[in-house]
Amino acid sequence: MYKFAKSLIVITMMNILYISCDSENNDPFSPSGPAFDARLSALTTSAGPIAEAFAPDNQGYSITVANAIDSISVIPTAMNTEATIHVWGVGIPLPGYNIASGTESPPLSLSVGENRTTVEVTSPNERFSLGYTIIVTRVN
Repeated sequence: MYKFAKSLIVITMMNILYISCDSENNDPFSPSGPAFDARLSALTTSAGPIAEAFAPDNQGYSITVANAIDSISVIPTAMNTEATIHVWGVGIPLPGYNIASGTESPPLSLSVGENRTTVEVTSPNERFSLGYTIIVTRVN
């Protein structure tokens, strides 16, 4: 067994196994890399910016809209464009709408009051998912 930088290489008679280590804790069993990335790099809405500044590791957001706005679309952008993105909200059954990174979702209906909109990102290798929630408050 040889150790090089932040990677572990195991050589046997028949196989070579390469495991990339997590850069934060040097743990070879903590997956990292683009194939494991289920994060967004941006999240916006058709009704304007969300109230909080976007950060990929923050999964909770909110926006307040006027009563005249009866639907909203979200525009999620994945860190890895090969990730799968599903969006759903009030009245949209799971798994929701499958949309491409950086594109606008179909309109999601809004009731008066709080409406939960969910964006689920699945890593390209389909091993990890991360959910982002936007609470959309439609005023009375």
